[in-house]
Amino acid sequence: MLKVESFFAVCAVIVSLAPAVACGEPVAKRGNYAGKYSFSEHVTVVPVEKDFMFTDAANQGLFSNAAGSGFLHGATIACTSQGIIQNDQFSFSGNCAATDKDGDKAVLKWACAKSGDRCVGTFDWIGGTGKYVGMRGRSQFDGGVVGQGPLGAIGDANWKGVWELP
Repeated sequence: MLKVESFFAVCAVIVSLAPAVACGEPVAKRGNYAGKYSFSEHVTVVPVEKDFMFTDAANQGLFSNAAGSGFLHGATIACTSQGIIQNDQFSFSGNCAATDKDGDKAVLKWACAKSGDRCVGTFDWIGGTGKYVGMRGRSQFDGGVVGQGPLGAIGDANWKGVWELP
């Protein structure tokens, strides 16, 4: 009888601890962040006339949170971009999906315009999958091409903003 009682006592302890182990740390509901998105890009240009063209591009890269950990640190990102370049001015817009180390995705919609040699603008977090379902927030960024690689443009973008979960 003692063995049966001991077995049930051990089971009761395991069951009472299971929620603590399974739940882990609570997920934050909101936060501020800053970091850098480094990417490679392939651009298709459609010339309209001299000094006027449309662009369509896709880029992919890695986000590094300035804190060295935390929100989306090490996430892979894939983006689309459409733009207009006319008389040394430009504007672009598009969408991105950031995939974190757990496979969950955060989705954003962005737009920017020329400021010096960079494209300066904002983006909105518009949802996601897994832990990012319902995510909202607003961020500022500046981005641009910093060099050419054998497969196309290499660029970076500085991100800073806020995010919030429901």
